[in-house]
Amino acid sequence: MLKISVRRLTTHLGGASALAVLGGGIAACGADASQALASDVQTKQSSSEVESVASAGSARIELGWHWVPPNTIYAAKVLDSSTDEYIRVGESVTFAVPTILIWNNLHQYPMQPDLERMKGLTVTMRVLYWKNGARVSSVTLNSEECTGDTTSTMRTTTGEFKIPHGVDSMQLEFVLADPIAPATSVTIPAERTQTIPILGDTTTKTILFDNLAQAARNRVIEPGAAGEPVRIVYTDWRADLIADTSLIDTGIGQATGYSRFGEFAIPLFGKLVHEITYGVAYNDGSGWRAEAPLATNKTSRLLPRSRTTYESTLNVPASAKSMSIYFHVKTYLIADYSRAGEVRERKYQQGEKVLVRERWDNPDGANTNYDFPL
Repeated sequence: MLKISVRRLTTHLGGASALAVLGGGIAACGADASQALASDVQTKQSSSEVESVASAGSARIELGWHWVPPNTIYAAKVLDSSTDEYIRVGESVTFAVPTILIWNNLHQYPMQPDLERMKGLTVTMRVLYWKNGARVSSVTLNSEECTGDTTSTMRTTTGEFKIPHGVDSMQLEFVLADPIAPATSVTIPAERTQTIPILGDTTTKTILFDNLAQAARNRVIEPGAAGEPVRIVYTDWRADLIADTSLIDTGIGQATGYSRFGEFAIPLFGKLVHEITYGVAYNDGSGWRAEAPLATNKTSRLLPRSRTTYESTLNVPASAKSMSIYFHVKTYLIADYSRAGEVRERKYQQGEKVLVRERWDNPDGANTNYDFPL
């Protein structure tokens, strides 16, 4: 991981405050404050570190179950990564499968796991590589070892393989078999595996604004190329942190419930939604641009399913060598009584949208911004 020391050069007062799926082939188991006008200018500076991936690195990826109603699909977790939770072009990958997962697919209860027999289970895996929605290639790999001596620790592992250039995602299909009982063979098609995004095959610089627990972080996850667009990705988890949504009262009224003891009140709660805008300035002498919205993306390739990102692609002026950016987070409570049954108390009108929190996301409160070299 390359850490680049940069300065937050402030010219704006408007700011305060993993799942991936992979295939391989296995043959056998061996601060909320008042804001000043954007036209005001100050020259506060401070230092910070911006994380940037220096190389593709290496990782071990482990297959597992992931429940996405109405089906169980197969996903994988990036472990022992030398970079981060994403897979990149050129990355060296080893793939592991919990052997009990194979056994449970082949042998239903009440048949108990047999450790010696588990070592003989076979899996053939094929990685299907995609680029811009079209399949471009595939590869099948075999296992090289089986490790562990209990049902919880036993793993079937492939040899190391490298992610090729010219791809942006991959899926996995595999066949499970037990040589002792060939009729139990089970095929898991690619449609039942989540798609893994593959980063690195783009000239667009991608900056991810997310958080690690209670700490906000900013990462350049794709370096891009000089003079090319810059993609900003802001996660819903980050917005929740900045807005401190855990302290927001989401109550919208009460409904009536019934039991054998009579009527009782059921509290009703609304839904929180974020609207996020950003302000950006480049070192091109043109100053700060007007705030613009980030578009909502509910199918981001950078987050697990059910999560939301807020994104924008910035067309960088040709002369720009650096950029400064801040975010303006507005959080609204949406009142929906349509599924509440018999409503006895309404705090709002049906569908009403109420601003419940307004915060600015910048590194050290008002008058500071996030700065990145271009």
